[in-house]
Amino acid sequence: MKKNLLWSCSIAVLMLMIPAFAFGQNKLRDRLDKGEIVVELKDIKGSDIPEATVTAVIDAAPEEVWKIVGDCSRYTKTMIRVLESKQIRKKGDQITCQVTTDMPWPLSNLTALTQAKHVVGPPVWSRTWVLIKGDFESNRGSWRIQNFDSSGQRSLVIYKVHAVPDMMVPDGLITKAQRETLPKLIKHLRKSLTKKKPE
Repeated sequence: MKKNLLWSCSIAVLMLMIPAFAFGQNKLRDRLDKGEIVVELKDIKGSDIPEATVTAVIDAAPEEVWKIVGDCSRYTKTMIRVLESKQIRKKGDQITCQVTTDMPWPLSNLTALTQAKHVVGPPVWSRTWVLIKGDFESNRGSWRIQNFDSSGQRSLVIYKVHAVPDMMVPDGLITKAQRETLPKLIKHLRKSLTKKKPE
């Protein structure tokens, strides 16, 4: 009897949670549809630096966004704060890249050699990387791109990163930089892809 009561209560709680979850998802979709760039920080066990996630909609087809995200050899031209970038190796869906990031004075620039796995859609295009070596204690993350709506000309873009420099940098400064830089990255991509559209 007690087990049945506990089960019934659990189901009731779950049924109450589902509409709230759906409402939250719809609200987020509305925000993204209006052009908002959503940045979220998540605590990572064993690290003082949170994982950052930026979610946004870009008015371009996923294939066009992927041409930028999936080509690390052109990051100096297509991304912000990248001083040097080159593709070292490609074997199947495994891509090795070396990227040097421009850091504000008086910090030294940071270089990372990473191994990424590419998944080329449809329906989802993704790039997920881990650190091989470099000026970081941790450098891992992902890009995920898919259609935002049925038009095929708007992309839902989710960029996730946990980057911890191997140097003495105040945690608050890194968190502040994440909150400021990630929206700038999305705005830069939007601007770049808008320029590519035919008149």
